[in-house]
Amino acid sequence: MTIRSAAFPLLLLLLAACAPRGEVVLLPDPDGHVGTVEVTSAGATSLLTEARTMVAVKDERTPPAAPVPISEADIRATWGTALDAMPEQPRSFTPSTSRPGGRT
Repeated sequence: MTIRSAAFPLLLLLLAACAPRGEVVLLPDPDGHVGTVEVTSAGATSLLTEARTMVAVKDERTPPAAPVPISEADIRATWGTALDAMPEQPRSFTPSTSRPGGRT
């Protein structure tokens, strides 16, 4: 099974090697941007393009299922602990070159 992403949205990917199935869930970035994820297995591809959609994969010999919506409640119930453990997004700022009173 291969997974390719056209952008790097906040992607929750849980495909455990010992698990009989896995799910790929596409989540938006903190700023709301949604990328795309392509999930390929057994020569078939399923494309995630909308936030809060998921694809189930049984194993590497079975094509991925069609994308289906998943509720925020189901996402939190299943992966809430993992989501809460993620680090904060980096913050950036541009320092001002002017001094108080308008002097540079």
